[in-house]
Amino acid sequence: MRKSIQYFFDLAIKIAYSKNDGRSFRVGSIGIRKDGVIVGAPNAPCPTPERKAHAEYRVSSKLDYGATLYVARVLRQDGSAAIARPCPNCQRVLISKNVKKVYYTISPNEYGIWFPDGNVDSYYKINANDI
Repeated sequence: MRKSIQYFFDLAIKIAYSKNDGRSFRVGSIGIRKDGVIVGAPNAPCPTPERKAHAEYRVSSKLDYGATLYVARVLRQDGSAAIARPCPNCQRVLISKNVKKVYYTISPNEYGIWFPDGNVDSYYKINANDI
C-alpha cells in the first residue's frame, strides 16, 4: 500500500512537536531511504540562526543516495502549516547527499516539491486524493 503525502507530513509534524523551544514555529523533517527506513529530525534549539540546527541538515546525515525528504513547518500560534522550503545551505547539503526530491509544506492546503537534480519546484493543492 502506498502511503499518502499527508501521512508523511503528519509524521514530520509529530517530529516537529518533539522539541519545544521559544520560537514562533517548529520544523520537522523525515526522510525515506532507498531501503525503506524512515529517519527523522526536528529543528534544534538555537539562540542564533545556524544551518546545523535546521531539521533538513540534521536528518541529512541519516540519508542515502536517492532518498526522499518531507519537511513541515508548524506555526505555534494556531498549529497551521507554513512554508518549509529548505534554505540554500540545506539545499547544498541535500544535493551532496543525492536526495531525489523534497516535499515541503507551503500553507495548510498547499505543498511544494523541490527536485534537487534540476533545481526545479512544483506546487500543488492538497486534495482528497492526497489524504
